[in-house]
Amino acid sequence: MSWILLIIICLYVLLIGEFAVAYWRLPNYIPKAQTVPLGFSIIIPFRNEAVHLPQLLQAIAQINYPHDHFEVLLINDDSQDKSVAIIEEFIQSHPQLSIVCLHNVRTSGSPKKDALTLGIQHSKHPWIVTTDADCSFPNSWLLTITRCIQDKKPKMIAGPVTISAGAPHSFMHAFEQLDSLSLLGATLGGFGMKMPFMCNGANLIYEKSAFIAQDGFKNNTHIASGDDHFLLEKFVQAYPKQVHYLKSTHAMVTTQAQQSWLGIVSQRVRWASKTSSYTFWFAKMVGILVLLANLITAALLIILPVYLCLGSAFYAVDTAFAKAISLEIPLLILVLKWGVDFVLIARTAQFANRKQFLKWYPLVMLYYPFINTYIVLKSLFSSYEWKGRQFSK
Repeated sequence: MSWILLIIICLYVLLIGEFAVAYWRLPNYIPKAQTVPLGFSIIIPFRNEAVHLPQLLQAIAQINYPHDHFEVLLINDDSQDKSVAIIEEFIQSHPQLSIVCLHNVRTSGSPKKDALTLGIQHSKHPWIVTTDADCSFPNSWLLTITRCIQDKKPKMIAGPVTISAGAPHSFMHAFEQLDSLSLLGATLGGFGMKMPFMCNGANLIYEKSAFIAQDGFKNNTHIASGDDHFLLEKFVQAYPKQVHYLKSTHAMVTTQAQQSWLGIVSQRVRWASKTSSYTFWFAKMVGILVLLANLITAALLIILPVYLCLGSAFYAVDTAFAKAISLEIPLLILVLKWGVDFVLIARTAQFANRKQFLKWYPLVMLYYPFINTYIVLKSLFSSYEWKGRQFSK
């Protein structure tokens, strides 16, 4: 049995190790000095985001781009707070910006896909940019995207997303940061391997005509989440050489940290709930291997302390029995798992300027396999709540 577990972990190490190597194959994007402005429609669904909207709107006001070449479509998804009032006040005080607030029309089981579809229907520019209402971005965001489009001639661009480091440092915040960095590393690794299987809708850019040609979100609107992943699948299948990753801090979107464990778990369950509907074999393989590796790690972290106590007890009675208890393979499994995870997370932490959270790694990794396994199992067998709504599996 130990050898089977070791083989699974070795496969996991090869996968994560390849992600780490592929990270370097994906060079930091260095844009050209000159560019011709393109037209962008930034679409931002929101629901009860009064707390975060001022920061988002301030970031929009500071975008360094010709005002007549971008518009912002904010889609209200049945907010019950002061979100709409905040937006309307901002629109009145910034007449130079093209900002419209629309109200979502529910037509499917996915409120966010409905909101994005509505925004695209009302958009007037050829390029769609999506982000979230709890995000902010550098003023060079659209400029860097423009240069990448003119360099790469893509149909879709996935951009980096990181969590704000401004929240007080705590175990909960460190867990969320390191988990986010691991996802960022896997995303970068997938693109570096030329097998993209993940992206983030908080920083996703695609050609409007290509979205229409691929029937948008058709065939997956019954799944509440996945507006980013399922669209990525369609674009990779239709335009395999025209889907790129924009590895640049000048186009990095920053999202707000969750304020509670319930928020972290609910968000991750929402993300994980769509995995059973993936069509990419590589995405499914990665998900299964990561789950198995975390199950094995969690089991060892439970069993080893008991094993050690039994060994100590029997040592006083029967030295030969105590020596027969072998710890080499279990310890090797833990060292391999934690070691390769650290290599990938450390690289993405450097890219995202989040190295200060690496000191939490030893503690977070003791709890991570239990939390991750719980999230995956919950996503497979139960409903979840997000932004005041209940979603069924």
